[in-house]
Amino acid sequence: VERMANLIRPETLIRSANYLKTEDFADRFIDLCERAAEQFSSEPRVLELESPMYIFGDLHGNLEDLQFFADNIWPMGMNLTAGKFLFLGDYVDR
Repeated sequence: VERMANLIRPETLIRSANYLKTEDFADRFIDLCERAAEQFSSEPRVLELESPMYIFGDLHGNLEDLQFFADNIWPMGMNLTAGKFLFLGDYVDR
């Protein structure tokens, strides 16, 4: 909690805003973008998947949907369900 409080203090926010204007930040950001582009370009754009499949994604913080499967489907065992599981990104709200 204290760490979170430190993040929103005015002096911390000002330091952060100033850092965003530095060459160091720009270099690190460009490096991160280049590494992400490298990773994305090495992965297939389309996956060929077999049916049946449970697809999870875009939960936006609605963990009740995920909890339903955890309570009702997964206790049978991953190998005993009718399909496979595909988890997509974007699990939390912004």
